[in-house]
Amino acid sequence: MIYVFAILCILTVIKYRHIIFKPIRNLLLFLLITAMGFTLGLMHEINPYLPSITMILENTLKLR
Repeated sequence: MIYVFAILCILTVIKYRHIIFKPIRNLLLFLLITAMGFTLGLMHEINPYLPSITMILENTLKLR
């Protein structure tokens, strides 16, 4: 799945390069979101049985 995400990121950069690279803010936001996606994908590759973000939030909000 991480390979599909990488290919989609490359295709997005190619298709929307005029929008992504024009203001520096868009480039930084794209890089931040892409880095977060790759990090979550690598965490899933290392240990697929880690609790998801939604499960952590659900357990945290149930306690209150």
